[in-house]
Amino acid sequence: MNDEVVDDSVLREERRSLQATHGGELSHEEIGRLARRTLALRVLLRQKAENDPEAGEEPDLNLRIERLLARASAHVERPNRKEIDTFYKLNRSRFVMPETIRAAHIVKNVTETFSRDEALVQINLAKEALGGGAEFSKVAEQFSDCPDNSGDLGWFARGSMVEEFDDHVFPLAEGETSGVFETRFGFHIALLIGRRAAGIQPLSLLRETIARELFERRKRRALDKYFDALLSESRVEWRAAAR
Repeated sequence: MNDEVVDDSVLREERRSLQATHGGELSHEEIGRLARRTLALRVLLRQKAENDPEAGEEPDLNLRIERLLARASAHVERPNRKEIDTFYKLNRSRFVMPETIRAAHIVKNVTETFSRDEALVQINLAKEALGGGAEFSKVAEQFSDCPDNSGDLGWFARGSMVEEFDDHVFPLAEGETSGVFETRFGFHIALLIGRRAAGIQPLSLLRETIARELFERRKRRALDKYFDALLSESRVEWRAAAR
């Protein structure tokens, strides 16, 4: 590659690496082509970075390569509002969300060192505190084995938690607290904080995500063109390894 000889063992290692990650989706021939392209680009980018007149005295080769690639995609424009709106309209099926809930819980885990009976005693103490008018968040902080965020689990869809948890929490009304129930982890008390119906997510929540996706797509296309140009302007020759 540009008069630099790369040992065949490096190509074989590249093939093995790609086979491990893409073997189920690419054929043997496709793996071979991708391995040659990937290896060639890695060598040519290093050569380009080593001789980059704009790199100055920067000693870090990886940083040189990063800056080289940044310049190659610097011209890429961010998508405008109309492009984002159009993408959303054409891909609405991608943004369908199931019903989600936001819940908090108090949990006492059953472990090798903390028995089921001990956990049950502690969760019932938490239940008594709630029955006495204590705030759920305060009781979670005092009794729960997962007190972070006062037990708040955030938003999640059915199937994100274990089945027993879903079965007890999804039927709750907003603001309702469950009784004590058991899962494979131990004992819980849950509070349903909010519920979102199934449906298509609004564009207002997706605008930044879509903008980022479109921008990254454009950058990848720009880099692919840069890589194609780099390969075409370089001297790359594949020879059978000497026996």
